[in-house]
Amino acid sequence: MDEVVMAGGKWGTANSSYYLYNGNYYWTMSPIYWRGSYAYAFYVGSGGALGDTHVDLAWGVRPVINLKADVTFSGGNGTLDNPYVVQ
Repeated sequence: MDEVVMAGGKWGTANSSYYLYNGNYYWTMSPIYWRGSYAYAFYVGSGGALGDTHVDLAWGVRPVINLKADVTFSGGNGTLDNPYVVQ
């Protein structure tokens, strides 16, 4: 959830102009709490707004890792068979 906010996502506010927006609902990797028989987590909605709900919905997950500005990449094209090399 922190990465979504740092990228430009806002709680309950549609925003299609940040790089983590893709027009689909997806889960972040950030859990929130447990209520009754449901776990809750943060998600990004189809309009780009950040929200939270119970995790029994079949949405994708978009894990994000932010790197320092001086990190470089070499080789690869980002596929499973030919990954980027982070230096």
